[in-house]
Amino acid sequence: MNFRVEGELLFRDYLKAALLMGKKLILFQVVAGMTAVLLFMFPSNLSESTKWISFVLYPTIGGLLVFLLIFFREKRAYSAVDKRFHKKTIEIEEKGISYRSESSSAHFIWKDVKKAVFRKEFVLLSVGANQALLIPRRFFQSHEKEEMCIAFIKNHI
Repeated sequence: MNFRVEGELLFRDYLKAALLMGKKLILFQVVAGMTAVLLFMFPSNLSESTKWISFVLYPTIGGLLVFLLIFFREKRAYSAVDKRFHKKTIEIEEKGISYRSESSSAHFIWKDVKKAVFRKEFVLLSVGANQALLIPRRFFQSHEKEEMCIAFIKNHI
């Protein structure tokens, strides 16, 4: 059974997948940890209960502000890129998965696919250590073909 899907891949698809992968969550945790260490190192005249509340509250607020700043900076920086599209063709076969775009192409056999994440808007296949194959669900021609393809992927992983 072979499936062929193609469509225009936008930057917002990559952004949604990156948020799913948790890259920004790691940054949030690092900033919160650094703020907590700095608060703990400098003595203050606060009572113990107030000190512990500030020990938790300030790092969380600081990390959240950095997270939001980076998120909106990326969104604004790539808003022009979002208007451009990249045509991508993905073929899912018994042998494996291959994809082609304007600038690259690759083929993965099924044993290279480590994990599959099925979301409302896309399917994310983790191949290798730092690679992922993103298939937006709008690429499928019909809902029936989408369900057949997802069942096919689940059987091979």
